[in-house]
Amino acid sequence: MVQVVTQLNWKLIGLAAVLLPVLVSLGFWQLERADQKREILSKLEQQQSQPPVLLADLNTPSRYHPVTLQGHFDNNHYFLLDNRVHKGRPGYEVLVPFRDQSGATVLVNRGWVEAPLYRDQLPAVEAIDVRLTMNGTIYSPLEQPKTFPVSAAGWPKVIQTVEMDQLAQQLGKPLESYTVRLAEYQPGSLVIDWPAVNVQPEKHTAYAVQWFAMALALLVLTFLSQIRRSTKNNKTENHAGSVNEQ
Repeated sequence: MVQVVTQLNWKLIGLAAVLLPVLVSLGFWQLERADQKREILSKLEQQQSQPPVLLADLNTPSRYHPVTLQGHFDNNHYFLLDNRVHKGRPGYEVLVPFRDQSGATVLVNRGWVEAPLYRDQLPAVEAIDVRLTMNGTIYSPLEQPKTFPVSAAGWPKVIQTVEMDQLAQQLGKPLESYTVRLAEYQPGSLVIDWPAVNVQPEKHTAYAVQWFAMALALLVLTFLSQIRRSTKNNKTENHAGSVNEQ
């Protein structure tokens, strides 16, 4: 005969009560991130379908809007954005102030360069001294970047984040509140690879499924752990009963 006996393990139940809402909330958070990434990709597609606009004619700069710059680079002062990886190789993104004919100074991201073998060495970046006409897209981060100290001595300066007020202070002149990422094959462009999002929406959805699966597994295991099955052999019981009768 099989008997099912329920034994409540309150410690395990308490642990599950804490972990279950966390796992479920992480799943919904990943679904929310997937929706955000889809919105970014949709906006990018809409913006990139528009023709480039001269910076002087740009009334309201919006993320990913194509623009045309006309002017000169300030080759004596530029920044190297650290910890940029391209195809598994470490490097920097090169951000150079550009004096546009509109009178604005905008920080132009020329693209990626590979880092030298040793950290105390900086990559050589070719200077472009002539007047240029270039196409690119406006870029600004979705969240305010953290501020890290910037070395006060010498140029170029290695930076960890693009915090515009801090960089403007280093340059000693105002900068536009956004950067312009050069398009591929433009004058002055380096290695151009601008992923719209670092994680695709489908991957966020897969992560959400994993969190929900873990929540379900926790729920099932917690339930099963509260149940103890005791099996008694009917023949043994009958035999024991016969012996007792004798």
